Amino acid sequence: MGPIRQVCNGIRPLAAAAGVIGVISAAGCGRSTPSDLQDQVDYTRSTDIFSAPLPGSLATLPRDPDTPVAVVNGHPIRLGQWEQAFHLQQMRLRGRLPAEELARLAPRLRQDALQGLMAQLLLRDEVEEAGLEIPEAALDEHMEQLREGLPEGLGWDEVLRRAGATEASVREQVRAQLQVEELLREQLPEIPPPGDEEVREFFEANAERFAEPERADVRQLVLRFPDGAGEAEREAVLERARRLKEEAESGVPFEQLAAEHTEDPRARETGGLLAGLPRGVLPPEVFDAGSDVISGPLAAPSGVQLLRVEGRTPGRERSLDEVREQLVAAITEQRRQAALRDYVSELSAKADIQILIGDGAGEP
Repeated sequence: MGPIRQVCNGIRPLAAAAGVIGVISAAGCGRSTPSDLQDQVDYTRSTDIFSAPLPGSLATLPRDPDTPVAVVNGHPIRLGQWEQAFHLQQMRLRGRLPAEELARLAPRLRQDALQGLMAQLLLRDEVEEAGLEIPEAALDEHMEQLREGLPEGLGWDEVLRRAGATEASVREQVRAQLQVEELLREQLPEIPPPGDEEVREFFEANAERFAEPERADVRQLVLRFPDGAGEAEREAVLERARRLKEEAESGVPFEQLAAEHTEDPRARETGGLLAGLPRGVLPPEVFDAGSDVISGPLAAPSGVQLLRVEGRTPGRERSLDEVREQLVAAITEQRRQAALRDYVSELSAKADIQILIGDGAGEP
């Protein structure tokens, strides 16, 4: 797996540059494809790797992003970091799970996000103890690959702005990821490839995971809320979206309105076209709407959208031969994740871990 795939794919305890990766994922790197199915994590079967109980009542969470929620070997994890990791997990799973399933799993995802942050700190301590260093030339190469791997129309400065990051902070996060990867190469056992019979049995048990989902080509018009917008300003943006929808319904070509009025730079360059969105990314009533229907305005935290479905590709099942390479990778990754969990469990057993909020508050 190349460096860009390592950065764009998978939700793992060692994922680096979370804010930047979240922006890239939302822009298109995160779409599930046959070649990245081995990186999917089944959160319906997630297993705790820490003995200390984690927060169970979300209503008791504080609101200050600087509030410590846990401490690992003296290193605090703050609420803002936890929220960022949680939202990154949600973004990575959109399109892979139906919206209602994603909502049902939200508490579990939130706990998994905190566990992932704990694992990062445990691994970081091991890296420091081992004295692992990454050559600056290797960092330069990975940073360049990150920039080159951006979706068309999304600039590096825009990625940094949306993520609230800087070139230096991303570089240090990438350095940390590479150090952890080097540590795991040294500490995890070599994973043998699966045999043909195991591949066949895995395919028969998981055929639906490797099916090609139904997809839709969708055109969007995006209007942003101003920074710090109050209720009146948000309502003004909604009203503007309603007027543009009326124009489209009265005969003005929607692609023209999207190109002229959208406030998403990528959407402006493509006339707002989003190709090949899998079922589950959009609400069912939008995905199933006719090509003459303008859906919305749909509100999001950052703005509103108008959407129109312009084409569909039906889903289909794939044969074993079509996905054999992905099956081998999926089984191998499953084994690697099990070895990683065992390793992190060993580290956590000898670590000083404190949960500061929720049901686990005060527990060692």
